[in-house]
Amino acid sequence: MTLIQTIHYTNSISEFYLNKDKNSITELKYLPDGRIKEYNVKDSDIRLKRILQITDVKK
Repeated sequence: MTLIQTIHYTNSISEFYLNKDKNSITELKYLPDGRIKEYNVKDSDIRLKRILQITDVKK
């Protein structure tokens, strides 16, 4: 997995990783109470399109 973008929100931090093996993008969300949640980013997610534009990464 390769880190492609980090976004700081008011109460959390999201890191987006490119999985070249699976041809997908994973979001790790660090929450204020110490929990970490993992999400698979769907192609319809608006943030995905913007991240790919900013980083010039091809999914």
